[in-house]
Amino acid sequence: MGLTRPRAHQVQDLDYKQTARAVTTSNITLSGGAPATVDGVSLALRDRVLVTGQSTGSENGIYYVTTVGAGSNGTWERSLDADTTGEVSAGMIIMVTEGTTYADTQWKLTTDDPITIGTTSLTFVRNGNAAYGTVAVSGEDSIVADTIGDTLTIVAGTNLALTTNASTDTLTKFPSEITTNFPGKPKPSKSNATILAVLSSVTSVILILRSFSSSFPPIDDPTIVYVSPTA
Repeated sequence: MGLTRPRAHQVQDLDYKQTARAVTTSNITLSGGAPATVDGVSLALRDRVLVTGQSTGSENGIYYVTTVGAGSNGTWERSLDADTTGEVSAGMIIMVTEGTTYADTQWKLTTDDPITIGTTSLTFVRNGNAAYGTVAVSGEDSIVADTIGDTLTIVAGTNLALTTNASTDTLTKFPSEITTNFPGKPKPSKSNATILAVLSSVTSVILILRSFSSSFPPIDDPTIVYVSPTA
């Protein structure tokens, strides 16, 4: 039997969409001021762009350039394969081919069905196994894996030591030496004050602070003195 052309209703049900050249991750003007450059990519007429960061989530989706931005005239319109209800569904996947930050990344629509184009808020997230996402540290800048192959580096630091176990994807961080300034108080062992960073492949980092044994002073006890191994 010879090959036949797919029917329209078969095409619209596909979860994979034709690639986009670039992706936006912050709010932009889509009509009458759409940018000419996205993530370092100089856009050309009819380039496809994945829009993910609109303040109004229902504006997110797949667009193409109808007028290349030059001041206030830049205009994008929804792509013909994602501009009608029924063409966009939960789990839709699209590749982004270029960009300073997001080249060769895959994105997935996490919004649940039913979806109405122009009404339903659409949420896209990076879909891949080569990044650890975001590590948030209270009071400090978050560490974001925004490039395929990003590596999270953990440094021992003053009076801290690290050990790793590649077979269990586990990192243990512990004080290299702890003493007290009162005679008779026991010195905690390494196992009594450990921080475990559990790495599931390279996709996530979970920090678990194990509490001190009740037989030792609390971590904020003013009687504890940390002494370097060379002291």
